[in-house]
Amino acid sequence: MYYIEQFVRNSIIGAELLPVEVAAVELLNIIRPTVALTVWMALMGHALFSKTNLYDQLKEDFDTLQDSFIQEMRRYYPFFPMLPAIALRDVEIDGYEIPKDSWVVLDIYGTNHDARTIDHPEKFDIKRYIGKTKEISYEEEYEMIAQGGGEFRNMHRCAGEWITLHSMRVFSDQLVNKYNFSIPEQDWTVPMNQFPTYPNSKALLFKE
Repeated sequence: MYYIEQFVRNSIIGAELLPVEVAAVELLNIIRPTVALTVWMALMGHALFSKTNLYDQLKEDFDTLQDSFIQEMRRYYPFFPMLPAIALRDVEIDGYEIPKDSWVVLDIYGTNHDARTIDHPEKFDIKRYIGKTKEISYEEEYEMIAQGGGEFRNMHRCAGEWITLHSMRVFSDQLVNKYNFSIPEQDWTVPMNQFPTYPNSKALLFKE
């Protein structure tokens, strides 16, 4: 409610409302990241409660494993399986010419599961990123492309990446350290043909 109140207050300039188009964009800038975070949290529920022993590993050494767990989540799960875009100019990549105005697709899931660059990509390895979790999001441009890639200020990288990381830290702490849950029978299937994607049952948890 605080953010909605601030949005309403900031929409008034000299006692005049913002144009409808501008106000709509600003409201979407509140709604979209909120919805996006709920998808990541559903995927976190999938990681912790559908996979054998992952919850126990994280709880046993939470401080050491938390950030590595979060980064591995971002690599492993296809929040967006791909990102489409339009080439702004003629460009050649590895000998392949992409004409200006062509549609191109960044295969996020395929890149994050490529055995040529990632050891055992189909395995969820909670220790994979120990010791380099900060570099991945703050220094490396293409090590983690779950929310786009490149240098943050100049290229296509989600402005909410760092807010997402912080929110996932808070939520993982709540799930692992603050509450106990019973897990009902449900469909843990994560379909690959929807954007964004999340478990069919949305990760159902009953707080005990």
